[in-house]
Amino acid sequence: MILKILRWIMGYVIFSVDYKDAKLLLNLIAHSRLKIWGINRINDLMISKSNFESFKIILNLSKKNNIKINLIKKIGLPFFYEKNKNRNGILVGMIILFLSIKISSLYIWKVNVVGDENLNHQEILNIANQNGVFIGAKKNKLDAKIINQNIMSKISDISWISLNIEGSVANILVKGREKEPKFDDNLPQNIKADCNAKIIRMETFSGTPMVKIGDAVLKGQILVSSLVVDSNGNETNVHANANVWGEVYEEIEDCEDLCQDITIRTGDSKKIIKFKNFALNFWNNLDDSFESEEYENKINFLWFSIPTGFSTETRFETKDVTIYLTENEALFNIRNRIDEKIKSRNLEIINREEEKSIKNNKLYLKSKIKHLKNISLCDK
Repeated sequence: MILKILRWIMGYVIFSVDYKDAKLLLNLIAHSRLKIWGINRINDLMISKSNFESFKIILNLSKKNNIKINLIKKIGLPFFYEKNKNRNGILVGMIILFLSIKISSLYIWKVNVVGDENLNHQEILNIANQNGVFIGAKKNKLDAKIINQNIMSKISDISWISLNIEGSVANILVKGREKEPKFDDNLPQNIKADCNAKIIRMETFSGTPMVKIGDAVLKGQILVSSLVVDSNGNETNVHANANVWGEVYEEIEDCEDLCQDITIRTGDSKKIIKFKNFALNFWNNLDDSFESEEYENKINFLWFSIPTGFSTETRFETKDVTIYLTENEALFNIRNRIDEKIKSRNLEIINREEEKSIKNNKLYLKSKIKHLKNISLCDK
């Protein structure tokens, strides 16, 4: 991409030559160590590209050897300037555009608050405005460290904040404080089971245990009672507190089609350049038959940055095909998905068994697992 931009800045030409003379011309070009690229054959013509200096030498070589060359097109900044150098309006317009972009890049044009949705974003914006972060503010006048401290001092619910300036956009990243659950330790409270289980281990800190290790319990059953009876037979209601671990049985089921319609890439692709300026995008929508991969580029010109840029998008042609999986391939896919579910829940597995079946061209896998879980649930 950078090479294409440099060639456009330096200027280049596209020319053609009769294919019967192409071999001789290419030998002359190689002997003279000239640079050409984009060689292609269209019918009886060879099409190629060259920078203008090399093209002038190629013209001289072709005249000496009676080779006819046709100039197809001149491309690049030098030719654009030569064509428009007497058009003062274009020159003035380009200067005004250049200065406008330069001046615009010195200021903030958008302010965003990103992060914890439980925080009042409008309040953060108002305080940031009071500290100089607003649309039209000059970027070099902003001290991010001081602004962060001022906002945090006025909003106690913020645990972390960072002001980041990207181009002409100010992003205020925030994170709220985690609020600890509040409860009254003086209120009576039972500990109940939050699911069916077999008791494996118990730690009782207050209250009266109603079950013992090895017992099977049902969801909602009282594990530790708030009622405590002392040695004299006096009854007291307390805030029960305990950790009860149980062996929990669970089934996780998933399936996979043995015959699947999938989308694959054909190998054909094309590249498109997308230009961006502020929030405006200048390109067409994707075709349904293409997948897209995009690489973003930022434009920096020596001593200043323009709040714009471009990205190179590669569009890959796709087509729908039907594939047939073996039983082992389907099992591998299903097991991976079930393993991900178990991993995401941080289950402590005690035992695991599998049961598979095939129905309507689908493979079903049922994973029967026993895992250790803290089943104590406060009954408020």
